[in-house]
Parts: sequence; structure tokens; C-alpha cells
Amino acid sequence: EEKQKMERKAVQEMCAKIPGVGEEILALWEEFEAGETPEARHVQDCDKFEMVLQASEYEENQGMQLPDFYRTTAGIFKTPFVSPPW
Repeated sequence: EEKQKMERKAVQEMCAKIPGVGEEILALWEEFEAGETPEARHVQDCDKFEMVLQASEYEENQGMQLPDFYRTTAGIFKTPFVSPPW
């Protein structure tokens, strides 16, 4: 909750400094956060998938296995584009 408040405040402050498009960027960010549109859910899934890719690269570069991490991502994807199997 506190992290979300801080993040929201930071986004609002950044957007306030961008004349002309700041309001649109803020509206899109809020849409993303709410996750109520198909586009927002897709971008949320892409964000989570990028985290999975980072873990995969970490495994490869460090010679480690992170099975617990991958188990925690099971069932979190909401759109078919990034849903397993992959």
C-alpha cells in the first residue's frame, strides 16, 4: 500500500512536468494500474513476463536454478499471448 502511494505520487509529479501529454500519460498509467481493460491486462502480463525473462537470464548467467520463482508465477498471467506453455 505505501509503495503504491509513493509510486503514484512519483508518476503524478513526473507527468505534471510534461506539458501537453502528461495528463494522457497519467491516464494511461492509471488504466494500467487498474487492469480493467484488455490492453492494461496485456501490458501487465508483459511486465510480469519480462520478470520471468530476467530470471531465466539470471539462471543462465549464474548457473543456478530458480524453480521456486517459476512456481510463484504459475497462474498469474491473464492473457493468452503470454500464458504458458512457453
